[in-house]
Amino acid sequence: MTTAIAIPDTSTIPTANLPMTVAAATGTTTDTGAHRELRIEAVHHLLTTAWPHGAQQPHPSALRTIATILIDNGTPIPAVPTVRAAGHLLTEALTATRAAHARAVTDHTAADNAWYDFRDDVRRRAARAVDAGHICLDGTNAALREFDIDELRQEYRVELSVTVYVTVTASDEDDAYDLAEDEVRNGLYGDGVDIDTCDIGHVSAEATGDLDD
Repeated sequence: MTTAIAIPDTSTIPTANLPMTVAAATGTTTDTGAHRELRIEAVHHLLTTAWPHGAQQPHPSALRTIATILIDNGTPIPAVPTVRAAGHLLTEALTATRAAHARAVTDHTAADNAWYDFRDDVRRRAARAVDAGHICLDGTNAALREFDIDELRQEYRVELSVTVYVTVTASDEDDAYDLAEDEVRNGLYGDGVDIDTCDIGHVSAEATGDLDD
């Protein structure tokens, strides 16, 4: 005796594609056996619970066969899995999401590092070009500012003329000068030494040719 199986109309039931492996998502026909069985179990549960109560129930193996065909054909499945299946699917989704987030963080860090490396390389190359006399320092710094890159700084050797007042106790003027020079030479800047910072003379300034690249 042959049992006729009438599949109920599911057009009004919300559908959702259950998660597939990467291979399935890329169009290949391979899938992990455990994942395939999990999907078949979810669909089989849907068929057994959604089957009309007034109709003659088909043999359980028939519903299992229908579930297998639906999964293998990639048919969208009503989104009502079993609790166990939903738990497995949720765990897989969370795992995939965490992995995607970790990859995104790694990619973002790599992009930041690449940008910083690029900026440092531009600055080093600019410094070499300035040292070689190919481009001027002012123009180079103007360009670096446009890219929000730290300007190049030239090292200078500067000579200043500073008036120093030293108070010493001596027997004569020559001894006083000798003692004062010793005070300054030893760097004893205290009550006995007074430097006049309001009258500093600029004697000379010479670029050493070194840049802070």
